[in-house]
Order: sequence, then structure tokens, then C-alpha cells
Amino acid sequence: MCKKKILKILKKHIILTVITIMCTLFISFTSFSLVKTKLNENKVYKNIYIDNLNLSKLSKEEVKYKLHKYYNEKLKNINVNFYFGEFKEIINAKDLGIYYNIDKISDEIINLGKTGNIVQDTISRLNILLNSKSLTFYPIDNNNKLDYKVKEIASLINKDMIDSSIKFVGENIKFTKSSIGYKVDEALLKEILLESINSNINSSSTINIKIPVNILKPSLPNEILEKFKIIGTYTTSLGNSSENRKNNLKLFTQSLNTKIIFPNEIFSADKISGHRTIAKGYKPAPGFIGDKIVQVPAGGICQGVTTLYNATLYADLEIVERASHSLIVRYAPMGRDATISDGTVDFKFKNNKSYPIIIQTYTNNDIVRANIWGIKENANREIVIDVKHLSPKSCETYKYTYEKGVLIKKEIISRDKYK
Repeated sequence: MCKKKILKILKKHIILTVITIMCTLFISFTSFSLVKTKLNENKVYKNIYIDNLNLSKLSKEEVKYKLHKYYNEKLKNINVNFYFGEFKEIINAKDLGIYYNIDKISDEIINLGKTGNIVQDTISRLNILLNSKSLTFYPIDNNNKLDYKVKEIASLINKDMIDSSIKFVGENIKFTKSSIGYKVDEALLKEILLESINSNINSSSTINIKIPVNILKPSLPNEILEKFKIIGTYTTSLGNSSENRKNNLKLFTQSLNTKIIFPNEIFSADKISGHRTIAKGYKPAPGFIGDKIVQVPAGGICQGVTTLYNATLYADLEIVERASHSLIVRYAPMGRDATISDGTVDFKFKNNKSYPIIIQTYTNNDIVRANIWGIKENANREIVIDVKHLSPKSCETYKYTYEKGVLIKKEIISRDKYK
């Protein structure tokens, strides 16, 4: 019993002794750390490097001097070769306004292991002591100097894109020469430059940088236009139309003429022709209001819409919206007409081709003509339109598609009733 008591007392003494020793060591180490921190307050801790440059135990001013010399020498040895196509220019990195923020870098290096509490800083210092710390810093640019140089390079490369100007002479298409344009991506060029200099800072070779340039392509290049032919056409007669009606049709067809419709784009006759008003030169002429014929501004333009509608059918384009008249018209077969009314009734079709198409619409003597210009994607295809009369004032219109003379598709495109 007595023996157990003695062992228990001894155990307590040992524990107290160990705790006392540990506390003493901690206090001593902490005191040592505080003294060490004070002594090295304005100096770099041991084992800190930038690349292979040893900065251990240097003062802030010494670090700044050493870094200034180090980075200046590095940048002086770096030349940048900018190139694009036939353009080439070699410029030294320093002449581009590239530099390192020595003050900021020096502060960061001096403060390593000195920004936390005593425990954090002690652990940080031990880490640095046991494992050397190699730092990497990124170059920055003098915005004004680099921006000026980038803009100067861009001005030597940038070129406006030129689109073809299109006009029709009779049944022929004429166009001016188109050319591609170039536009330097200045922000991306700066980004690539800084990254390249940073990754090549220890190299004394020339850095090759391909200038990032956006290629601006003409919407309708010459090589496409050269292949254009009429892929759908239709003609209607003006008959004994009044001068006002002829005037309206001339203005209306001119508003649609040379309009380019790109693949998957939807054409709207109402939108493209705009408001057809007296102020725009349109005149009163006969038109349909319900089941009556009355004088209306821009009367007669539906003949232009009808002519275009039929041309799009033969061009095998996708009809999106089409409405027939309330009464039978004299310039097109029943079921083959189309109407338009400002803001309420429209004629729309979609370019379902792989290439752009161009509308040609005009009046000449006593006719209205619509041609659809494009690339005939299937030379063996033929479209036939046929109207089946159900009664004197109702019909169904069919579209037949033939390839090499063989019917491959039959579809009903409209059912119409007239008053």
C-alpha cells in the first residue's frame, strides 16, 4: 500500500517536471523568436530566393538594388519578334515598357514570415529554414508605353474589310471587288506578351509572338458571287394598270431589290419595304378592303408580293408566312397570289440554302419581275406548281419536286377560298 502511494507521488513529480521543462523551452524559444524577429525586422530571412538569386539576410535597400540590377539585366536580354503574315518587327522588352514593380516585390520579400502572430511566424520561419523558398514574380507594363506600341503595331496591320457592292443590269448581276479585313486583338496581344516574357525571363533568346488578328470576311465574297445564277423567277403583267399603280409597284420593287438573305435568315416583305406612305412617294390606287375595291395609299403593291412569292416557290425556298387576297386577282392564277398590309399581313420566307441569296425585283414596261439569285445546289432538281380547283372560288395549290425527271416529293402548299 505504501509502495503504491510512493509511486503515485513520483509519477506526479515526473509529470510536473516535464511540464515545467516544456514551458521553459517554449518561453525560451518564444523569447528567442522575438529577439530574432526584432533583429531581422528589416532583413530577409535565410533561404529565400528569386529563381537562383539568393536574397538571404539582405536589407530592403539591398534587395531593391539587387532586384533592380537582376531584372534590368534579364529584360535587356529579351527581344520580342512580333509577326503576322509579311509583317515583322523586333523590339527589346524594356522598350515596350515592361518592368517589375521592385518596391512591391521588395516589401513582399522582406515581410515573408513576419505578417502573422508569433506562432504563425515561427512556423513560417522554420518552414523557410528547412525548405528553401524560391519566389516567382510577374512583369507588369507601363500602360501608356505598351499601349502606344501595341496600337502602333495594330495600325500597320489593321485593314478595313470591303464588301461587294451589288447591282443588276437587266438579267445580269454586277459586283465590285471584295477583300478581307484584319483587326488586331490588342488586349490579347498584351496578355500573350506578358506571359511570354514571364516564362522566358531566364532565357536570353528572342521570343517569337504571332500577333493575334481577327480576320474580317466579306459577307458575300467574290468567289461566291461569281457562281450566282437565277434559281427562281416569275413574271406578272401590269396590263392596263394606272400610272399611280405603276408608280407604287416601281417604288415597292425598288425597296426589295438587291436585298441579301443569308442562310437560315427569314425575309419579311413588310419589314424590308417599310411603311408605304404618301410621304414616301406612294400614291392612291385600287386595292382590296374586305370584298371591295377602293382607292388606298400604295394600292397595287400586292402584285409585287405575288410575283416574289412565285419566284421563291420555284427557287425551292421555305415559305414562312403567306396570305391570299379576299378576292381573285387578275395578274396571277387563283391560289398563286400573296398579299401584304402594313403591320398586319406579311409575306415571309426563309433561306433554307447553304449560301446567301439575292432578290432582284423590278418593273419594266408592262411587267413585274422577280428573280432569286443564288447557287443552284442541285442542278437535276425541278419544281412544278399546280393548282387544283375545288370550286369557282376555292382551290388547293401543290408543289411537285422532280429529280432527273422522277417525282420525289409532292406537297400541298395552300388551300385558299375567295369571295
